Amino acid sequence: MKTLETYLVDAEHKGVIDHQLRIQRGPGGEVRFYIHPANVDGDTLDFEVQGNCLSPVFELLAGEIGLSEVEGPALATKDDIDALRSEIAALRLHPKVIR
Repeated sequence: MKTLETYLVDAEHKGVIDHQLRIQRGPGGEVRFYIHPANVDGDTLDFEVQGNCLSPVFELLAGEIGLSEVEGPALATKDDIDALRSEIAALRLHPKVIR
């Protein structure tokens, strides 16, 4: 995955200095955005924002991969992922001390 810096440098080398940025909210209310070159074809990158830190967002759309391409005993469902997100959010609000 490209970093934001690599994306910007690659675009600059192609003469692209204007970009469109769209703000979105994740399923848990997270602040996210995607960036794309303005008015030209190019890469689109998605990020989640936490303070001044960016994390890439990976989302697979239905049908992007087939079950035959996935190895392992089972796949996580959307409900599984949402449950984990809720647990993580709760831990951020009320961290547990692990001993």
